[in-house]
Amino acid sequence: MGDLQLVTDQLVEKHSLNGSDGLVAFTTGKDVVVTIEAESSPRHRDSSRVQSTMLSDYKWDGTQLRPTSDRLLSVAGSFLAYRLSHDSSIEAVRVLERVSRQRSLIKGFRDAIVDLSWSRTTNMLAVLDASSNLYVYHVTEECGIEKHVNLRWEDEDGCELLKAPSTGATLANLDAQEEEKENPSSRNSTTGGPAYSRPRLFWCPYVPEDEEPTEHLNMLAITRGRSVHIINLSVLKCAMRDGAEYIDLAGAREIEGAVMTEQLEHPITTLCMSPDATAMAVGDTSGQVSFFIIEVASVKFAHNWRPAMMTSPVKDLFFLDNVDQGDAFWRFCMAVDEEGRQLYLYECENWSCIGRLRVESSMKNGRFMVQVDPTARYVLLTDIDGANLFCIALDYHASGAPSFAAITQIGFYHPIMAACAFDVKDVDPHTSDFSFDDDDGHSTTEKAETMISLISITPRSVLHVAVTVDKPEKRDCPLSELASPRATIGMVSSSAETSATQPPSESTHTNPMELLPPHIMHASGRGSGARMEDEEGL
Repeated sequence: MGDLQLVTDQLVEKHSLNGSDGLVAFTTGKDVVVTIEAESSPRHRDSSRVQSTMLSDYKWDGTQLRPTSDRLLSVAGSFLAYRLSHDSSIEAVRVLERVSRQRSLIKGFRDAIVDLSWSRTTNMLAVLDASSNLYVYHVTEECGIEKHVNLRWEDEDGCELLKAPSTGATLANLDAQEEEKENPSSRNSTTGGPAYSRPRLFWCPYVPEDEEPTEHLNMLAITRGRSVHIINLSVLKCAMRDGAEYIDLAGAREIEGAVMTEQLEHPITTLCMSPDATAMAVGDTSGQVSFFIIEVASVKFAHNWRPAMMTSPVKDLFFLDNVDQGDAFWRFCMAVDEEGRQLYLYECENWSCIGRLRVESSMKNGRFMVQVDPTARYVLLTDIDGANLFCIALDYHASGAPSFAAITQIGFYHPIMAACAFDVKDVDPHTSDFSFDDDDGHSTTEKAETMISLISITPRSVLHVAVTVDKPEKRDCPLSELASPRATIGMVSSSAETSATQPPSESTHTNPMELLPPHIMHASGRGSGARMEDEEGL
């Protein structure tokens, strides 16, 4: 793969954003600092690069206007699902098909909703409440709702099944209390509670080996405190009695391969599952990322990795896989820390840091919500407090290695509560009707453009938003130039400056990915799906 490591005497590339929606291109994109400046005048409308269509008119209550770590919105294809809250005791999920506008309402949750997410491969929606009760639904093409699996973390009397023996408190809450004592910075500045005390769910982005598979594997993971529970919905559904509306945790654990649990030493911050469901990466508050091998009915520890150059825990981890087109998985990843303001790119063979981008601002904005679009071409930072969307373009070199290519600031007039991208496509300027010209309704620009389609939630509505950004020019940069210690940083913006970077730290293993299943990270093919059967080298 060549020498891609971020070297110690490399220069830092600096740029400023002042509210303009023009493209800010990076020269090398290896080490970038972006400063958000205060805008000179108040906004009176959305950016001219935005076209929006109202999908639903709904006024959220005041408690939902405060950004939290709870997921409010999830989008997959033409379906979207979002939380509704009428008062403190009633919660529901609205499911909407954005083309036909058909809709359904799901109610009857046992506790407050904290997370919801669509499966990437099937029309399945998973909802998680504050007690970790899991609700999985199949949504028909006509937006009909069919119950699939309901896994309860409580017994018939409503008592949680995972209790600490001596105190009766839930294990997740005890973990959060311990973490808060050891690390006061883990407290969520917005909600006032521990940042990792609430359960979260993560789907496996499953990609079958065959082009026309006979069946799909439906697998997800639930994290709560220090524990991760891998749930094979396919196994669980087959073993449930016909007509059974739910199964409790004790019953699910009696089914081989249905629920697998792994306990970490520190509260969990993030999780990723490989697209072939054979490996899992878990980040925790200590700053480590632990890798596990998922077998048929068990989970085996593989190794730990402490990301070089990062000084705080990994809050989000994205493997930059275009699962719709690529055969190679887990070759490169992006780790996020500092409340969504620092992004790090790594190659996953030797875990060298090959890129870094930091967002700085004097304004007291809250945490940025970070997502990667389905094609892994854009990183989107949603600035809820500032009503901004920062579109960061990724450039992929001949080796497949990514780098930061450019950034565009998109400003909105109304506050943004949530935003979720579902499609990215290139726009032909000669045929596109999308226009920034109010006179003739047709685009006159000859610049290459990309349209990012997303769903946005404002305090009063759900919107279908199309954002068009200029495409950065392709950089045909060889690997030797990527690793050059004296790469010239162009004065792209008026505030461009240079400074030295910090030396990277060492990872736990020189080549830790060799401990994972061999078809992970190999571009030559998917492999046979063989799993490691012994403990040697682990």
